[in-house]
Amino acid sequence: MKTDNLVDAIPIEAYKNKEEGLENKKKPFTIHLSAFYTSKKIANLSGLLSVDIKDVETLEIDKTFGLDGIIYIKKKPTDETRPIWANYLDKIHGKKVPGLETLSSSAVLLLRLEDGIIAFSFGYGRYLLNDDDLSSDFGIKAALNTLNHDTLRSVDLLSLDVAPIQKRSQATKSSNINDFGVDVSRDVLKAVTGDAIKGIPWHGISGSGGHYSFSATIFNYSELFDIAKEVAKKSLQPNYKDRFAWVDNIQRIKNGAEIEKLNNALLEKLKAKDTEKTKLTLPSIIDWGDIFGFSYTNSKKEYKASPDISDYYLTNPPDEISIEKLKSHRLFCHQSKEVEATSFSIYDCIYFEYSDGDKLHILFDKEWFTIDQDYIKRVNDALNLIPISEIAFPKVKMIPKEKNEKIRKGSKDAMPKKESNNIYESEGDYNIRVSALLECDLLDKKLVKSDSSASPIEVCDLLMGNKFIHVKHKKGNSSGLSHLFAQGRVAAELLISDQKFRTNARTQLKYKSRKLIPEIKFMAKDYEVVFLVLGAKCASVREDLPFFSKINLVGAYRSLSERQYSVSIAGTDIEEVAIL
Repeated sequence: MKTDNLVDAIPIEAYKNKEEGLENKKKPFTIHLSAFYTSKKIANLSGLLSVDIKDVETLEIDKTFGLDGIIYIKKKPTDETRPIWANYLDKIHGKKVPGLETLSSSAVLLLRLEDGIIAFSFGYGRYLLNDDDLSSDFGIKAALNTLNHDTLRSVDLLSLDVAPIQKRSQATKSSNINDFGVDVSRDVLKAVTGDAIKGIPWHGISGSGGHYSFSATIFNYSELFDIAKEVAKKSLQPNYKDRFAWVDNIQRIKNGAEIEKLNNALLEKLKAKDTEKTKLTLPSIIDWGDIFGFSYTNSKKEYKASPDISDYYLTNPPDEISIEKLKSHRLFCHQSKEVEATSFSIYDCIYFEYSDGDKLHILFDKEWFTIDQDYIKRVNDALNLIPISEIAFPKVKMIPKEKNEKIRKGSKDAMPKKESNNIYESEGDYNIRVSALLECDLLDKKLVKSDSSASPIEVCDLLMGNKFIHVKHKKGNSSGLSHLFAQGRVAAELLISDQKFRTNARTQLKYKSRKLIPEIKFMAKDYEVVFLVLGAKCASVREDLPFFSKINLVGAYRSLSERQYSVSIAGTDIEEVAIL
């Protein structure tokens, strides 16, 4: 477990003698501080602790410093705590090996301010504090308001792509945020490290969520009050918005009390069978062509065409649902009767949008996020700029399982017969059928190598003249649709930048169609990228996308438009096939 790196919090020199000790007001020394903040009015400071008051020692602050606060130190165990393997080394050595005690020293200094409380933690002291009472963005906001934005050395991001991806980037020299490859439309800033801005007398500044760490040079510990007051003040200033306004777009929620409140809102909607904003999505990418059905805890053998919260209700009554059950119940993904089904926690699969005042809260891949309303408006405005494709795509078929073996010629596994539920036509079968109807080149599953891509990718699913058509089922929900937009963007960018990719792509085309992708002088302005969502109404396909998929579509649209591609989106409704 990583500590707050505060071994040097109180310099050894301070204890050498009285002249260089706590009463020294002339010789400066450096102290490393790890700060947390709450604006709550707490009468008894022990209310900020995450542990029982009996488990800590309470120490008064020397009155000569004029600080209004208290010190809490975690009590040491009665006996030394040593790892089991220490006994092995004792025997090998022949006597007790010193230095193998695992004493996790923990302390916090709590200081009252006019508008809240600052907690300075030492060692493992942060774990003595109750996170639910602390400001969740104090650290990141204080850091952004005290850092020189051109001196960044480390940046942690949570990227909301196909699935949330955590990334840490470190620079070998001072850099600005643009050097870290941040996509402001979908990246959540988790942590940042750099040097202080001019006028801030601190150094080694880092901020992460509610945690702010820095070093300060002081003459006397009485200065901690002014430092605490200044840190709290800096965290509330809007200065960061000059270059980091985007950090307010999407924020991950870590506060336990707020998560509990939102989970209760989710339960309320589920128990009311309100499925408008509650969807089931898959937390990982799957090949839908290999899937013949989904099922749920308490009905594992009853296969359904796609993940749907309404089907989960059939054998799991809404009034009996709890968060614990959602986390333990499973969504089973079946490829065949002979192969064990892949399964996911229902809670991990829930995509839920919930509006509360001026904020939109989203549960996605078991994480809660808050979305700023101004950002939502900007995304929707950008979304409306994306035209609907003029191509009249055939509807996707809903196929009775009794007929499926005859209709799904492209499937590797025949469907079990005598099942009462229907399934959707697979993407592969739809592409085969439409390529014949619309006289397109079929490029689905035909992977093309590129020197600029980590793995081979499809140029598109269907090539119709100068239109690169990428196809994905709506039933894949947020993760699958985000993958659709990301793949379309990457393939289109490679067509511009990589001649070898174009050369390899041509080998996948019929001879007469190879002229559609020239090896030399490929001009993006002559082409259109079309995103087709199967099972979505064409008129409302943009509005019906999950919010994070909207972000990814807007990002793809902007990127491709800047490269002079035309971009459009389309939906195609469902056609039920009658049993003959």
